Amino acid sequence: MKVAIVLASPLPVPSVKGGAIETLVTNLIDQNEVFKELDLYIFSIFDHEAIIESRKYKFTHFNWIRYSLRNKVINLITRSYSRITGATVPHYGILQTIKKLKRGDFDYVVVEGSIQMLAAISQRFNNSRIYFHLHSATLFANPEVYNFCRK
Repeated sequence: MKVAIVLASPLPVPSVKGGAIETLVTNLIDQNEVFKELDLYIFSIFDHEAIIESRKYKFTHFNWIRYSLRNKVINLITRSYSRITGATVPHYGILQTIKKLKRGDFDYVVVEGSIQMLAAISQRFNNSRIYFHLHSATLFANPEVYNFCRK
């Protein structure tokens, strides 16, 4: 089974810099190395230490999302546009992730805790294959997340 796990965190996976969600996903990857049941594709922020650590995994593929100066400028422009118009525009990292997701034919896509990422992905992919792994009280803070989930 081909599964993509998408993280919108500023911390990388493997969890070389800590983070609860990142550690949880790293533990899943470690268990998959033992049981070999999934063909995992991790979408994580680029980090040199994480790349080195990722080389030990045979059953997990890593897709690195880079945040360069170009990304930051584009994000500044889209945030300004969103504030002026009230439109929701995904930041460049989300668009990079979606572009990479489109290259794979995944059985399932698991979005880790980011409503922005969930909203952007659910508009472009078949919702029956998207799962949202909810962390903390996100639903209470933003009830619109229900709109992106199959009930």
